[in-house]
Amino acid sequence: MKMKVALHSSKLQKENNAYLRGLAVGLSMKMLKVTEIAKMLKVDRRTIQRWKKKHQEQEFCDKRTTGRRRKTTHRSDRLLTRLARKHNFSSAKELRNMWKERVSLQTVYRRLRIVGLRKRASFCAPLLSINQKKSRERWAMKKCAWRQAWRNVIFSDESRFRRMNNDRRVRVWREMGQRMAERNCKASVQAMGGSIHVWGAIWFGGRSKLTILKSFVNGKTYTDLLKRFFDDEETPSNHLFQDDNAPAHRSVQVERFCSSHSIRRLDWPSRSPDLNPIEHLWDLMKRRISKRGHIDSLKSLEEAIVEEWNAIPESIINSLIDSMQRRVRAVITAKGSHTRY
Repeated sequence: MKMKVALHSSKLQKENNAYLRGLAVGLSMKMLKVTEIAKMLKVDRRTIQRWKKKHQEQEFCDKRTTGRRRKTTHRSDRLLTRLARKHNFSSAKELRNMWKERVSLQTVYRRLRIVGLRKRASFCAPLLSINQKKSRERWAMKKCAWRQAWRNVIFSDESRFRRMNNDRRVRVWREMGQRMAERNCKASVQAMGGSIHVWGAIWFGGRSKLTILKSFVNGKTYTDLLKRFFDDEETPSNHLFQDDNAPAHRSVQVERFCSSHSIRRLDWPSRSPDLNPIEHLWDLMKRRISKRGHIDSLKSLEEAIVEEWNAIPESIINSLIDSMQRRVRAVITAKGSHTRY
């Protein structure tokens, strides 16, 4: 995009110079003095003299540029741009075959780079149907007036931490042809060396104790978890409780427990992890744990998870809770589609 803006500004500068040059020549033909023309156009006097001399010698015609002749036309380049935007998941080789121009792959990359198109990692998000997008938008419209009310909500979620998580964001500095070198490889094993499933909750000014889930989460295990959580003295009262629409969270047993204990639950749209601020805490913890290097066992991983959970500053939690208004606004702007949150 910067290159495109630079080319546009360069074109405007050339047109402006041509206009001043023609105006200066026209004024000189009306027998005006060079000093008067320079003062009128706010151009150096020697520049006016040079323009006048070139006009008399008929040297204003554009000179032919040297170098290799351009292989494609601007019209053909626009076709490539349309193909890349329509088939945005295609490779450069596939685009060249559709383009039907006898050029190299580097030429394809260069032409697309001029208009700001580069091959980047795609954004992964849950699949949203039309009805789910409309549901998200309706939910956001109802909650758009909430401001301080978000501070009275308990956000909860589960997450899985793997012992050897292969983070695709990690990059390595290496020389050409050294991709397979052992020191440049990130080792992995089957099932990533095992994993640990955890559950946690946050609210403005606090967090729950991190719960290590030892078994599969169903209606019974989730009900037992909620009993321990709401029996804890540190759990705030008179707060809305948020959890997603997982089958275990919406089971009959859980509904009966919440009804008998007068637990008010926040209605939540399906497939909306971008709206839950605790997702950012899980991501932050996973990045911190990956920086620790190799973890020997699942017990060491469990200790690291608990340490990182307790080490998260309260200011970060409060900032994430206060970001709910921006998240809701982003869903409305996206008309229920995915947001960058």
